[in-house]
Amino acid sequence: FDDALEQASAVASARLIANVHFYERAPLEVHSINPLLAAGRAVLSERSSDAALDAEYEECGAIAFADAGDAGAFAEAAVQLLEGGRDAELRQAGTELAQRRVNEYPHALEDALRRLGGGGEPPSGGTDADWDEWLAGGKGVGGGGDSGEG
Repeated sequence: FDDALEQASAVASARLIANVHFYERAPLEVHSINPLLAAGRAVLSERSSDAALDAEYEECGAIAFADAGDAGAFAEAAVQLLEGGRDAELRQAGTELAQRRVNEYPHALEDALRRLGGGGEPPSGGTDADWDEWLAGGKGVGGGGDSGEG
């Protein structure tokens, strides 16, 4: 692509995005794939060096996989997905996975902040001083907590 706008336009209109690894035995490029899933794009990827991560995405139906290094098999998998209408299923599952993650992370981070902080609700917005004061009341963070000594 000549520019980012051209790339964004092509991605937005594509029924299926191909994720082909540049390196042999490459990791799954989740930093590139996750935004595609969140945008409702169907993704066909070569298998990566991380079988567990591949399985996580494959088992929920968010990404379809083909064996790496076999261009013919990859192309055939793309044809089968598109002819069978499975790209719609991939788009739906990918969007659902992205939404689950968006919903999980704020809660997990809020829980972590509660453990660090002095209890109660963390400041909603607020200044840096508000956050510093709240965190200073936490266990093992900046005083005010029980160090376990004595």
